[in-house]
Amino acid sequence: MAGIGALVGCIIVGIPMINYLVLFKIGLAFTVVFLITGAGNSLNDCYDAEIDKINHPDRPIPSGRLKQKNAMNFAIGLFISGIIISCFLSTGAFLIAVIATLLLGSYEKKLKNKGFTGNIAISILVAFVFIFGGGSLSGNVTGVTTMKIFLNEMKIVLVLAGMAFLANLGREVIKDIEDVEGDTDRVTLPMRIGVKNAGLVVSGAIILSVIISPIPYLLRTFGSIYLGIIGLADAIFIYSIILLDKPGSVSKIIKIGMAVSLIGFIVGGIL
Repeated sequence: MAGIGALVGCIIVGIPMINYLVLFKIGLAFTVVFLITGAGNSLNDCYDAEIDKINHPDRPIPSGRLKQKNAMNFAIGLFISGIIISCFLSTGAFLIAVIATLLLGSYEKKLKNKGFTGNIAISILVAFVFIFGGGSLSGNVTGVTTMKIFLNEMKIVLVLAGMAFLANLGREVIKDIEDVEGDTDRVTLPMRIGVKNAGLVVSGAIILSVIISPIPYLLRTFGSIYLGIIGLADAIFIYSIILLDKPGSVSKIIKIGMAVSLIGFIVGGIL
């Protein structure tokens, strides 16, 4: 899903004349995001092995199907591969790949235990996916004029990145609500301010995501088809708020809403 997010960023910016070089760069953008996201998930499973014995005993490491050391080596290999491949895109792409790797590592070692700060870090990484994809086709930013052009090309991508940040922030907090009983070695937002207040934070993030979703239509960049699809995504997001007393279901519903949003941006970018 993250790799597809990078492709969406490419589509929204606007794919220039199709040739082998452009297709190669798009493929590299997908691959880098795919590898680094996979590395982050693997690293998370390594650090959460003990907690997952309580919350998710069926996962590979706590169930004994995979050794923690092997999973860690796998994660490191994916990180290195993603960074190396990003060198073939641009300096900006390389820097984002390195920052993403450092942020994922910092999250597992320190930021995760900071609760809401860790939620924000992960949500920034999700937003990076679309910026990385769009930036892969926008060229290098070298000056003030180029920056203005870059921002103009990326304005819709930045809207999507903002929606992704907010929706994922809500999803991260709702997952902490779901795991509040098993999180004994970290102070999450629900533990700090209570489950009810954390639910209000989830609702606020989702509502803000819904509010900014029509911007591409209002800017006359995307048409009515986009508005219809994103309206469906917004309805799914609102429905997730209604089910806040069932955090496990809410997390899945928000993920569905994010997937529908991606479809909306893909259709809007193409049409």
